[in-house]
Amino acid sequence: MAPKLTAKHFDLPGFTQLRVNLAAQLLSHSVAAGISALVAIGRLEPEAQNTADFVERFDSLFNCFNSSRLSSGHKYRYAIRESSSHFAFLKECLIWLDSVIPITECKLPCLNGWKMAINCLFQLFDHLKSQYNIKSHKIHRFNRFEDKLISNCTMYAMMYVNMYVL
Repeated sequence: MAPKLTAKHFDLPGFTQLRVNLAAQLLSHSVAAGISALVAIGRLEPEAQNTADFVERFDSLFNCFNSSRLSSGHKYRYAIRESSSHFAFLKECLIWLDSVIPITECKLPCLNGWKMAINCLFQLFDHLKSQYNIKSHKIHRFNRFEDKLISNCTMYAMMYVNMYVL
């Protein structure tokens, strides 16, 4: 269902440098669709749909923060504007991130990092719009900070998928 995924995506040795591309591949629409398909045909328990929803939400978050074009056929993979659906989605994500309950005693500091990134994006957009009349932003230009955030999130997301799906 997800042929590009390898053992490296799930079992990183201790102290391995985390790579954003592994997180982006693991937390992708393709993986979410594969999990959903396996649930639909009965190969996975119905509860695995929660994992598919989790993965799909993070795929959309990645798309929001990596937008590099003014327009795109992919949802959220285009420049953020006042009239775009990004703001409603990101506000929903703030609520959702507060509701995520880890299935182990492990804390997920990356969730707070994502909330900070979303709030910073809101403030940045408001500032650039009010001070410089800039009405759209290709967020990938600001994502050097985000790479560290996503690297930290990669480890926790892999643990979540490992424990819940496998």
